Amino acid sequence: MNSTFSLLLVFLTRLFMPRHNAQMRLLKAQIHILRTRIPA
Repeated sequence: MNSTFSLLLVFLTRLFMPRHNAQMRLLKAQIHILRTRIPA
């Protein structure tokens, strides 16, 4: 049972991590753009 759960967890991680990483890169780029618009 434990190995089945581990296999499922690995599968889900590999399925969702690339999408999560792309979202994080997008959000970081948006934050950078917005910060450049704030007068210092």
